[in-house]
Amino acid sequence: MTDRKDPNMTPQGNAPSWVDEVLSAQSRPQPRVPEARHGGEARLPGEAAPPAPSGWDHWPQTEVARDLRLPEDPPRPAPVVTDARPFDSDDWVARATGGQVRDPRDLPAAPPTQPIPTQTTTYRPAPAPRPDIWGDSSAPVYRGDMAQKKLIAALLAIFLGSFGVHKFYLGMNTPGLVMLGLNLGSWVVAFTLSLLTLFLGSIFLFPLAALVVSALGVVGLIEGIIYLTKSDADFEREYLMGKKPWF
Repeated sequence: MTDRKDPNMTPQGNAPSWVDEVLSAQSRPQPRVPEARHGGEARLPGEAAPPAPSGWDHWPQTEVARDLRLPEDPPRPAPVVTDARPFDSDDWVARATGGQVRDPRDLPAAPPTQPIPTQTTTYRPAPAPRPDIWGDSSAPVYRGDMAQKKLIAALLAIFLGSFGVHKFYLGMNTPGLVMLGLNLGSWVVAFTLSLLTLFLGSIFLFPLAALVVSALGVVGLIEGIIYLTKSDADFEREYLMGKKPWF
């Protein structure tokens, strides 16, 4: 006989529904996992395939390769702030630039710089040009002017040489005064002695004075011809620079 209180004899219709599901799941055979082919990785049916490897997986994993950011700009120096100084309203350059640039004409002139003497060279001022026959040291003498001076001196010596005019023109005052004194003095002496002798001595004195003046004229003629035969360089060296008194 069977005991009614035995739990195994309890009808299945009185058990809950989840008990049947658990019992059916345990009795169901487990699915077989297929073997991986070609060295692949085995997975269950219905399981999603892993993502395919990309070419970036073999890229060298370094900090420089991972940092793909663009390099930042280097720090810029701060702008130099200049002191704003008042400027003249008439300075259009300063108005256009906001006072950063001034008109060069309004800037103070820089003091002249002196050359610094060294051990090998010393500063020497340039020699002043020699004065010309009129005492003017600022006017340089050119070759064209030299030829003109030579011609004028020769003509004065030929026509007015007895008065020493060509000597004064060349800056030789002492020889010019000697020739002028002999010319005028001979006539003054002849006239004075003629008065003292009641014009009896004029017979000899005036011809003697004329002879002296003629001699001075011959000297001037010879010097004029010599001036024309000299070159410009020789004339300048002997008569303008050297002050040669005679011939």
